[in-house]
Amino acid sequence: MYGWQYQDGPGGWGIFMMLMMVLFWGLLVWGIVASVRHYSNSRAGQLPGPGASASAGAALEALRLRYAKGEIDDEEFERRRANLDKGGSAS
Repeated sequence: MYGWQYQDGPGGWGIFMMLMMVLFWGLLVWGIVASVRHYSNSRAGQLPGPGASASAGAALEALRLRYAKGEIDDEEFERRRANLDKGGSAS
């Protein structure tokens, strides 16, 4: 009789608080996953610096492979190879 009693069940506030808890944890997990994906994608997409000869060699090898497969023609190969020799990006 005295104090708080459970007369009509949990009611609206109990359901509301449960949904808010699920929303909070869902957003927290989503934020962590999105941050990790963004960080890993930005690290993978960084262009090599001026002294990155190993990366330039790998890019040239990838270009030669595309040329050998017939994905690019002679003009495109020479243009991209010249761009790599200048230190630019091969796009």
